[in-house]
Amino acid sequence: MKMRSTGLGETVLEGELDKITRKDDYLILHVNTTEPVQWHVRAAIDYNDLLTLIKLILKGPVLKFLFFGIKNRKNIRHTDDF
Repeated sequence: MKMRSTGLGETVLEGELDKITRKDDYLILHVNTTEPVQWHVRAAIDYNDLLTLIKLILKGPVLKFLFFGIKNRKNIRHTDDF
């Protein structure tokens, strides 16, 4: 996974999804960054965020990504332009 923040300028963070836990009325998404620094980043997702995420996943770009990604997962094209 690659992440970019406007607060970090042109820096691209590389990381891995670690786990999802539940805390009160939130799902906590845990990501461990590996490059260029090692951080443990967390995002709290509430019920409305989860519904929005599901709606976005069911739209065209994600479905195309999943369909064509299965065929092309051995030849991944890397980009820092996002």
